[in-house]
Amino acid sequence: MSASFAVNGRYLTQSISGVQRYARNIVRALDQIPESEGATVISPHGTSHPAYERLQALQTGLSTGYVWEQGELPIAARGRRLLNLCNMAPILKNEQIVCIHDTNVLSSPGSYTRGFRTVYRCLQPLLARRADQIATVSHASAQELARYLALSPDEIVVLPNGHEHALSWKPDPAALPAELPVHPQDRPFVLAINATAPHKNIRLLIDIAPRLEELGINVVIIGSDHIIRQPKLALPGNVYPLGRVSDDVLAYLLDQALCLAFPSFTEGFGLPLVEAMARGCPVVSSDCASMPEICGNAALLASPFDPAQWVDRISALKASDHLRIELAGRGREQCRNFSWQKSAMGYLELLQNPIRPRRLVPRSKPEQFQITAVFATLRRPDVVQRTVKHFLSSQRLSPKSVIVSCATAEDAGDLVHNKAVKIVTGPIGLATQRNTALRHLGPETDIVAFFDDDFVAHPDWLAEAAKLFCDDSQVDGVTGV
Repeated sequence: MSASFAVNGRYLTQSISGVQRYARNIVRALDQIPESEGATVISPHGTSHPAYERLQALQTGLSTGYVWEQGELPIAARGRRLLNLCNMAPILKNEQIVCIHDTNVLSSPGSYTRGFRTVYRCLQPLLARRADQIATVSHASAQELARYLALSPDEIVVLPNGHEHALSWKPDPAALPAELPVHPQDRPFVLAINATAPHKNIRLLIDIAPRLEELGINVVIIGSDHIIRQPKLALPGNVYPLGRVSDDVLAYLLDQALCLAFPSFTEGFGLPLVEAMARGCPVVSSDCASMPEICGNAALLASPFDPAQWVDRISALKASDHLRIELAGRGREQCRNFSWQKSAMGYLELLQNPIRPRRLVPRSKPEQFQITAVFATLRRPDVVQRTVKHFLSSQRLSPKSVIVSCATAEDAGDLVHNKAVKIVTGPIGLATQRNTALRHLGPETDIVAFFDDDFVAHPDWLAEAAKLFCDDSQVDGVTGV
């Protein structure tokens, strides 16, 4: 019996990044599963397909790119459920599965061109409504998709990247420049993977390179050289940009590196993390987005906003053979949690099962929230009255009420005559005064925002905080906004 599904093969026409590598490896794994026999990978004319054992290749249409995907692909896939593995899919196609890897185009718009942002912002919400099923690559990404696309998080299927491909690489330094200091007799180096996108945060590693030079550590950067070749950006002497390299060269570099440094602000998954772990290369990673989920206890984590933490973690690895060996062992165990074969089986199950009904989560609007702003103060009437007056006059989203909590009414200055402000008194101490204010909240209050008496809030402070609660119903509190 032949499988009745098709795969969107547009990825075969694109340059290989993490998303395209995901598609290629999922399809390769599907090709090894007997139940996939007869399924078709559909691509534009002129596409080079790999050799398949069970899948079939179909080249069709007169166009390429978005035009082919939106116009000609749904015709070619008529009557079959369509698997789309690279964020996009034809809007007019019924019965399809769509993998959306991340929300970076929404959360980090500066990393993408205006045209790219426009296409994704227009089409992805429609896909979220029309697709049989939305999949993604990590639980962190599922939470973000739920926030931006008004989906229910528990109805987004998580089918992560795998690690097996990195085990098949054959380390080969032959293509490396002879003078590049990345060999066992050279001093240690940190490996980084560069990309043009600002959210990859490669600049952090360039900024800490002088500190690493003091420790006798080089920085080797592979991948796109757009950022590191900017005319005004002078690279420290211990930074070595390589540009793009083959998988076998990457394997050699991972095998020799002190660690992989991965300082991204956000990632849907972070495939280089599991590639490094599979090769036994220690990892220093950002502590946000999907990265703690992917790394588990098999990496050293650091804030992408704190360069000193990265110097500290890298220095610790250089100083301790035991730590490096321990992290390498943990990494080999951790990467086994991520399998192309298991994810391919998950897609096959989705493709074979009947349509699962999904619900869109109704969104509240920020202005529907009843917000109370609380200012605790002590013996600074001039300060608090200026702060509160500015707050009331500048916030784009007005609070329902404002409470000033103090020891005596005199601490509130002329705010005692302001009908928009409620003055409450009680024992002193920041936590105690805030608790006093909480006891005076109205029953209709949805959000409480605590402010210092000299904090000058951005005009969008309340609006952005309220929007966060609108976007993600699982958020109970925020800090540091």
